[in-house]
Amino acid sequence: MPVKTLFSAYAAFAAVSGTALLLVPSTVMSFYGAPSLDFAGTSLARDVGTVLVGLAVMCWMVRNEDPSNARKALTLGLTVVNGLWALLSVIAGIHVGGWLVWAEVPFFGLVSILFLLAGRSG
Repeated sequence: MPVKTLFSAYAAFAAVSGTALLLVPSTVMSFYGAPSLDFAGTSLARDVGTVLVGLAVMCWMVRNEDPSNARKALTLGLTVVNGLWALLSVIAGIHVGGWLVWAEVPFFGLVSILFLLAGRSG
């Protein structure tokens, strides 16, 4: 997959997911099998949404850049973030369930591999 396409697609995913967590955190978290969120849960979901929107901006801004140390650092960071997200989704799936948790495992695992390959190619 071309690096520009990977960054663009991830930016779109992160923007939509992050915005949803910011605006309707209880609805999004219900797809994970979470019960109604209290104030702390709502705040934490919105924190994750904020991080995702920030990642969306970074990916969108770097998508047209030539290979550089900064782009390589971003691809490495996104490899780690998505790899850990896949691993944590397995743990959450075992303990909580919810269809979205199990959908995340292959998605974030694949995205992590794609960013690893993108970082190696320059």
